[in-house]
Amino acid sequence: MLKDDLIMFKDFKFIKMFKHDNPMEPGGDNGGDDDFWSFLMFMRMMGKAIGALEDLILEINDLEKAKEKICYLIMNPEIDGIGLSEIPSRVFYDMVIVYAIPMKGSNNKMVATLVNNEMMNAWNVTENDLYNYARKNTPKLLVAKTDTCLDHSFIKEQEDIENCLIISNEQHTHGSTTILYEDFLKNIADENEGFMYVIPYSVEETVVIISNKKIDKKKLYSEIKKEKELILSSFVYEYNRETNQLELN
Repeated sequence: MLKDDLIMFKDFKFIKMFKHDNPMEPGGDNGGDDDFWSFLMFMRMMGKAIGALEDLILEINDLEKAKEKICYLIMNPEIDGIGLSEIPSRVFYDMVIVYAIPMKGSNNKMVATLVNNEMMNAWNVTENDLYNYARKNTPKLLVAKTDTCLDHSFIKEQEDIENCLIISNEQHTHGSTTILYEDFLKNIADENEGFMYVIPYSVEETVVIISNKKIDKKKLYSEIKKEKELILSSFVYEYNRETNQLELN
């Protein structure tokens, strides 16, 4: 869930922490050595985390630094449980685009600080400015990655599929955002003949289906729901090659 890897600041102070997984349980049968090494490991992790947060706070306070790292993310507020009243956003079909500053968390996974209204006002920028920063930065900082995928059960139900792709990013964190990258879907369409359907499957990834025949999108969505109850979007979209847009009809 988004709550596990997003950080929120208020009054430029850290108020919400990303998920913490204890790397080592204290105790053991070797006279307390496990406790000692667990303590050292914990302090090392905390030192790295505090250092990263201090660097992040410096960047947040400096627009010239922050605007080089602002990215956008796709969310579904109803699923992810994050209210939109305190953060700048824009509607994207039945989802929303929000803004964040990514940093490296534990195990090389991405942790992101949400840009809130307070930060936007302190920078004296608009939501449209944030969008333009993010449009430039996100493809560079969260590099897209494409893999072939045919193992979903709803894919096996389709008889006319030519290709199925999972699109995400190299971190496999908030990878659904790749569908916003300029010409990214167009390049996939140029490499594959046929009808192209885009399914924002989860926050982490989007499924792209190439079929040699039209697909009943409502039926396909029903098949997807059998496999996964919570889906990022409530629709299967068809990619229009002429307009380079996603369509619901």
